[in-house]
Amino acid sequence: CDKTLGVCVDCLKNSDCPAAYHCSGGGCALDACAEGSSRCSGNAIESCLPDGVGWGPPVTCTGDSTCVQAGAQASCAALECSPNSDYCDGTDHRKCAADGLSSSSVEDCASQGLNCVGGACSAKVCAADEFYCDAGDVKLCNSTGSASSLVDDCTSSEYCDNVSATCKTQVCSPNQPTCNGEVATTCNALGSGYAAGGTNCAASGKSCVDGACQACAPGSAVRQLRLTEVYLGSGDYVVIKNQSTTCSAQLQGVTLAALTSNASAATNFALPSHTLAPGASIRVLESDGSGESGDLYVNGSISWIYGSDGAALLCQDVICSASNVIDAVVFTSRPTTVPSGINFTPGALTGINSTALEDNSAYLRVASSGSAPNFLASDWSVGSASLPLNSSQCPGVQPTNGSACSLFLQTCTYGGVSCYCNVTTWECS
Repeated sequence: CDKTLGVCVDCLKNSDCPAAYHCSGGGCALDACAEGSSRCSGNAIESCLPDGVGWGPPVTCTGDSTCVQAGAQASCAALECSPNSDYCDGTDHRKCAADGLSSSSVEDCASQGLNCVGGACSAKVCAADEFYCDAGDVKLCNSTGSASSLVDDCTSSEYCDNVSATCKTQVCSPNQPTCNGEVATTCNALGSGYAAGGTNCAASGKSCVDGACQACAPGSAVRQLRLTEVYLGSGDYVVIKNQSTTCSAQLQGVTLAALTSNASAATNFALPSHTLAPGASIRVLESDGSGESGDLYVNGSISWIYGSDGAALLCQDVICSASNVIDAVVFTSRPTTVPSGINFTPGALTGINSTALEDNSAYLRVASSGSAPNFLASDWSVGSASLPLNSSQCPGVQPTNGSACSLFLQTCTYGGVSCYCNVTTWECS
């Protein structure tokens, strides 16, 4: 009996009821659920309340998960994929199940030489993991060949070289008339070189000027100037020759760039005003050099030293570049200050590797196969300097102190050692 109400009832507590029932309002009611069980309600979990009296409030599965029923228990399971979607797993095109908990392979794109992009097989846009040129810029392809990223944005004065996939300085203005030595031609679309063909102006006794053959004007053969000797010893100098057989060349406006490992940039010397007749040569020395009558001098010192990287450039501007270089020679190893686009292949000249050779030998031109901006080491060799430190009578190697000599009162230099012929014997110090 319910003493509070003063009436007789079937139950006062759940234990008064048989299994699967609970006490509700004095009567035994069938449980709404099994205590400890749970169920899915949409994408939420409802848990059975104590004694099975009913279902608790829903708890929604959050994020990329969905409610999954397993017997009397419900749980939130992570989605494998977006339900019913097509997607890519590497190069595998897959289809997601309706519940998002599994997927199946539709096709292997790689077996067809394709990429999987956006849930479908598609052609590769580039070679995987390779640098390449695209619309004048350097790009890097991703690991699947499906997309690329920008590596270097080539400037308006550069072109993307398809071989090296790097930005290089243009050698001429794209699609414009230009001169390849004495050949009147047109620059290619990239500015990387010259169109095939052209007219050899020299064959008709003319000179190429701005991409056209013109009759010789005074000093017009500047592009025909060539370095024919480079001396690294005491009193550094170069010899410049006008290789034109018909036109004179004016040195004014031409720059001699002397590059060394001891300078962060080229030492640029404006050449003195001087007209070189067809086929004529001129020696140009550093300011403190000891030359001969008729030689020219630059306003400063040149610091070429054997064993250190160096280069000599002739250019038609104050600052050298691949577009204005006339001639170039590189020795020992290429200085980092040689402008991009100026090539000297297969590598720097060697052979002057001692003080004795430095003082009495020079790099001499033996051919003219290369042309701007691509110059050849095979055009050069080592030979006797036209203005050596020692006279031709000096011994080729340093004499022994006290040994006999016949060069009465003459001095011969060997690196930091001077040997003086004191009447009949050498005195070296």
